[in-house]
Amino acid sequence: MSHPPFDYMVERPEYGLSKAAGTMTMQFVAQDVKPDEIQVVSYHPGIAYSEIWQVSGVPQDALPFDDSE
Repeated sequence: MSHPPFDYMVERPEYGLSKAAGTMTMQFVAQDVKPDEIQVVSYHPGIAYSEIWQVSGVPQDALPFDDSE
């Protein structure tokens, strides 16, 4: 059974892995450096409907996409 919103994870598994690795790296930096020397902020922008969703065949009303504005 195909799950169109998540098919990109099968086709591009490095995307999620690289995002998670980058976030984890910054968490380790934040853990080892004093707050008065550096501040690390990790921000997730949400899920915006973009071209990758469209070319994957996911309709805009398939998920509760955030407003890109």
